[in-house]
Amino acid sequence: MIKLFRRVLAFCVLTFVCLLIFIPTFAWLQDISEPEKFAQADVIMVFGAGMDADGTLHQSTILRVEKGVTLYNQGTAPRLHMSGGMARDGGPSAGDKMRDLADALGVPRDAITSETRSLSTLQNALFSLPDLPQKGRIIAVSEGFHLPRVWASLKWAGWNDGRSFDIALANSEPFRSTSPHLTWPQGKMVWREVLATGFNSLRVIAWQSGKLFGAENPDAWLE
Repeated sequence: MIKLFRRVLAFCVLTFVCLLIFIPTFAWLQDISEPEKFAQADVIMVFGAGMDADGTLHQSTILRVEKGVTLYNQGTAPRLHMSGGMARDGGPSAGDKMRDLADALGVPRDAITSETRSLSTLQNALFSLPDLPQKGRIIAVSEGFHLPRVWASLKWAGWNDGRSFDIALANSEPFRSTSPHLTWPQGKMVWREVLATGFNSLRVIAWQSGKLFGAENPDAWLE
């Protein structure tokens, strides 16, 4: 039993170290290699990054929306999809506030859809499926350090629904540089992302098990 525990611990430590190297390296490479003009896609999906309880979008979310609008204005896709839930019960949703911002930046409102229930990256992907293509191409927008988890979440959600779509990744900035209530300097954001990646894996396992055994509302386990 002790030997098994040591092996599991060694695996966890090795995975943590690999992610700690991979995530910032990916963010940096994504930033320098991202094309100026993306190939044509079916939809640009912007992931929410945070919002105050009164509906004020964090600067990190605003930058993501602005990136999505830039891609839309380049003719990269015919529509935008915004994803983000509520900061408080009964309050405004980030998805709708992001849609309002894109509208104010000149995107026709009927070219924008929004998902308003999600409280995590996994839920962003899962709850957005009704607004995503069965097949085709999606451009996902977030910060560079967050994009690997975005990609994995979309692939997982699509696989569970029998969908097959390509995912291109676009970064609003490599690392989160500013936000009204940001308490994580850039280096700590990477640590947080590594931990979130591991936690997401556990939540996916719990969700899949809940679905298999008929649990009530397993989607809540993904928050």
